[in-house]
Amino acid sequence: MKLLALIVLIAVASPSTVAKASDTDWKLYGASTVHELEDLCFFDMKGAVKGTDNHVKVWTKCLHKEAMDAVDIKKDCGGQIMDRAARKMLDRYIPPMALVEDDVDFDRATTFAVYEETANVANFEPAARILYELDCSQQMLRELSIEINSDGKSNSKHTANEWKYVPPETNGARLLKIVCEKVD
Repeated sequence: MKLLALIVLIAVASPSTVAKASDTDWKLYGASTVHELEDLCFFDMKGAVKGTDNHVKVWTKCLHKEAMDAVDIKKDCGGQIMDRAARKMLDRYIPPMALVEDDVDFDRATTFAVYEETANVANFEPAARILYELDCSQQMLRELSIEINSDGKSNSKHTANEWKYVPPETNGARLLKIVCEKVD
């Protein structure tokens, strides 16, 4: 609650800053743990494209949570993270995660907004970038392009994988539910 009060206080007291328009709008949809490092995973809402076959293509990226938590949202990136997250909350922002989780109260929504704005503004090397193709009607997905960065090494594959059914309660299931509902 202290974070929320601080965000609102700064937003009200600070002069408005004009943020540069971005081609991306990263939204939190899940988390994963690889090699004991927790990553937060985001999808690009602005870049989600529905094709003539009704499949949706969407880019995702996963960022190390530890690096995101180390960002000073009041100072780093010219304070844009704090300003933009505060603006969202003042505008009664409801994060897409509220579609898949029942317990997204105001404090959690504020935390999600801060992570999303950190993903939008801060310049992190993603642990993973994946272009997914979603078949909303069949509840299936496949990876079209994958880039994994681990221990300073990058591995990538840019050919389509086979379609997979998505098990419930997974990041894939969350991504399908959120994106398919937002794009339709």
